[in-house]
Amino acid sequence: MKRTPEPELMNEASQARAYAEADFQEPNQLFLDLFTEHFPSFDGKTVVDLGCGPADIAIEFALQHPDARVIGVDGAQSMLEFGHNRIAKTGLAGQVELRCLYLEPETVKHICPSSGADAVISNSLL
Repeated sequence: MKRTPEPELMNEASQARAYAEADFQEPNQLFLDLFTEHFPSFDGKTVVDLGCGPADIAIEFALQHPDARVIGVDGAQSMLEFGHNRIAKTGLAGQVELRCLYLEPETVKHICPSSGADAVISNSLL
C-alpha cells in the first residue's frame, strides 16, 4: 500500500502546546491495544514511531515494553520539546530517543539504526 506522509507540521509553539495538552488517551490506548492484539508476543528491541508528536505513544509503548528502545520521529521540533520534557519526567531518557526529521526519501535512511527496526508504528502520520 502506498502511503503519503502528512504534509502539515505543527511548528508554531501554540499549535504544539494545544496538541500536547489535548487528551488523546483513549485513541492512543486503542492504538497500543491493537498493536498488542496483533503482536501479542512482541519482544522486539527497536521500535520506530513515525510522527510521534509529543511522544505520548512512544512513552507508553516504552512503559509497556521495558526491553524495547523506542525512536520517535517528528518533523516539528516544537512538538518534540514537549516529548523531551515528558521523557525526562518519566525517567525514560535511556529508552526513548526523539529525532527531528521531515520524512522524505532522502531522510528515511537516517531514521532507523543500521541494525534496522523490529517494528515501525505510526498513529496518524501516514
